[in-house]
Amino acid sequence: MPVDFSNKSQLGAFGEFIYKKYCESLGFEIERTNYCHTDFVLKTKNTSEPQYVDVKASLKDKPKYHGKRYHDQIAYELMLFLEGEIFLSPDQSSPLHNKGRHSLGSISEWLSKWEKNTEVTNKRESRLDSLSLNNIKQLFSQANYLRIRIVERGDASGKRWTGTVDNLPGSPKVVDGNDATIFIEFSCEDFVEKVSKIYLIWHHLLHTKKIKMSKPSSRQAKKGITEVIDLKLFLSEYPELVFYSLEDLRSYIKNSMSQ
Repeated sequence: MPVDFSNKSQLGAFGEFIYKKYCESLGFEIERTNYCHTDFVLKTKNTSEPQYVDVKASLKDKPKYHGKRYHDQIAYELMLFLEGEIFLSPDQSSPLHNKGRHSLGSISEWLSKWEKNTEVTNKRESRLDSLSLNNIKQLFSQANYLRIRIVERGDASGKRWTGTVDNLPGSPKVVDGNDATIFIEFSCEDFVEKVSKIYLIWHHLLHTKKIKMSKPSSRQAKKGITEVIDLKLFLSEYPELVFYSLEDLRSYIKNSMSQ
């Protein structure tokens, strides 16, 4: 697939692909995590401690990553795309640090590998434990709402992302096929993911056009998305449907819906 280098998301995905394949070639065990602002967890044979990694891609030459650091446990690995060649500048805490800045080869070679790649990125399992998930679904079921969709979003700090979520409200089929969507935002505190906000989005409010929508971003529009839920307006117009813990949501279901 051709890389649009002006598209930061696509450039980032390309950089992550290269980093993962390169680490595997060196014998590292590397798994995608998307946990607390990270892309991968890297394990070596010589240590039992995993190293969390956030891969950064840049078209500008720089000696190392100078952006915001969210936690000391994260290694920020800088991938540089410069004049047809790719360089890796490992972070101070990286297992690759002793290699220093070094070339990984030509962009054209890696593009060829990416185009031939058939590896499927596994979707991360729910951030909630199965007991919590089953408990929530059971409570809705007891209130005669059997079709509940749960959507999660990590790194839910206001500094990390703003605006809208691609799959809210979702396709017409998704909206028609469910009674409600529970959208859960997570934040990362002391390198532990915690529930930040929970939005209970009733689909009958979507059917009757009572939930305000926003125009999609240019990136979302390219994906065929025509409208997205304005979460800031939802928070101001339906504060009773926004919760700040799972216990608050459980209490709402038990006290308001089971009557």
